Amino acid sequence: MNNTSTSKKILTILTLISVSVASLYGFVYWSMYKDSKNVALLITQSSTDFEKNERIRLAKIELAKNDDFISKIDSYFIPKDGVVTFINEIENLGKSANVSTTISSIEPVIVNEKEKDNFKETLSVKLESVGSWQNVYQFVSLLESTPYGIVIDEVQIKLMDSTDTLTFKSASSTVPRIRNSNETWKLVVDFKILKLK
Repeated sequence: MNNTSTSKKILTILTLISVSVASLYGFVYWSMYKDSKNVALLITQSSTDFEKNERIRLAKIELAKNDDFISKIDSYFIPKDGVVTFINEIENLGKSANVSTTISSIEPVIVNEKEKDNFKETLSVKLESVGSWQNVYQFVSLLESTPYGIVIDEVQIKLMDSTDTLTFKSASSTVPRIRNSNETWKLVVDFKILKLK
């Protein structure tokens, strides 16, 4: 009988050891399975991040190649803080054309709500110049040849000490007239120009 009880004890101990080993094996397997899923997720995420960083690096290289073109495009706009510089440029154009130039207004124009978040804004500019016909004409030519994208809305030319005014609203408008060399003309130009925000 003793033998049977010893055999039962050994069998119980072996069963407990087997269950413990199986439980330990299950725990280790479960931990490895969980860790392998985390490792796979991290590898996928790392691969995605690497590809994303590689695309960003290539995009930066391409943008660096286009710096000259981007600078050229930016030169067609008044810089963000360049309104004062632009006004000085216009006044210098007037001086070089031998006309006195005054900018009477410069203000932003909101075209529509979609434009509010755009990278650029439209400025409406009104300027007046006084000088001889030839100098006023030269000033308009210089104004048109600036690197900015200027859209002239209206040009008024008035002979000083006269009530007649010539108004041009399109490029095909012409008014032939013989001019006296010592006449003084007043030019009023309304135009729009683009400025970076």
